[in-house]
Amino acid sequence: MLAGQNASTSKDENVDAKTAAKMLHITTRTLYTWEQKGLIKPSQLGRKKLYSVREINEIIEKNRLN
Repeated sequence: MLAGQNASTSKDENVDAKTAAKMLHITTRTLYTWEQKGLIKPSQLGRKKLYSVREINEIIEKNRLN
C-alpha cells in the first residue's frame, strides 16, 4: 500500500480533493493548480470533483522515479 493511502481506499475508487491532496502530500490549492495545468483530471459528480486513486498512485510512482 502506498504512503497516504488508507486501507479502505481501493485503486478503482475516487476521492475528494482534500483526500487526494493529502495522499499526494500537497495542498488543495496545488491540486487545483495541477488540474489547471492538465497534470491530473478529476471526474465530476454534480458540483463535487472526484480524483481517481489509480491516477494519484501513478503520479506518486512517476515522481518516485524522478
